[in-house]
Amino acid sequence: MMQDWNEKKPSIVFECEDINETYEMLKANGVSLAGEPKKMEWGTFVQFNDEDGNEFVLKG
Repeated sequence: MMQDWNEKKPSIVFECEDINETYEMLKANGVSLAGEPKKMEWGTFVQFNDEDGNEFVLKG
């Protein structure tokens, strides 16, 4: 599904019930988000960083 899969690093994925609500809560609390949630064939996701710059994925 991802053309550049071999260039990607392993990710920690957090799953949530309502990604839009969780996204808005994270945004309101100043979390560094990599854009808006994106809808894919396998679900909706958004990437975010912790304060050390580690990247994570939030999936709904």
